[in-house]
Amino acid sequence: MVRTPDAVGRGGPGWGCGDGHVPRRRARRGGPGAAYPGGVPIVLRYTLLRLSLLAAVGLALYALGLPPVVWLLLTAVVSLLLSLVLLRGPREQMTQALVERQQQRQQDGRRRSRRLSRRIDADADAEDAADEAGRDGGTGPRR
Repeated sequence: MVRTPDAVGRGGPGWGCGDGHVPRRRARRGGPGAAYPGGVPIVLRYTLLRLSLLAAVGLALYALGLPPVVWLLLTAVVSLLLSLVLLRGPREQMTQALVERQQQRQQDGRRRSRRLSRRIDADADAEDAADEAGRDGGTGPRR
């Protein structure tokens, strides 16, 4: 069996660290709806509720024997209107979870960008110091 660098850590016999241990993926960070603390994430839950409502309305209108075009249009409009009324709570929960997630990402991004800018400044300072040391020693670039 040939091992290639891109195949490391994919699992199965012979892969991983050589001791039979296969590295696991890091767990995702928590947050509202990110992990699965109470079951299904809120975005998936809301989507499933909308699709269920669409299917229920579609079946009810299909039983009326409407022409296909009228059936499709009425199904879409009626399920939209019902979801606005009936799914208000889950929609607000989903919106709140998405807003909190976005705020958390912005805070994480600010922390990450501050660390990166400090690292860039430190690299620039080291490069400037090396450049100045090279000029003081008289060993400039060859021409």
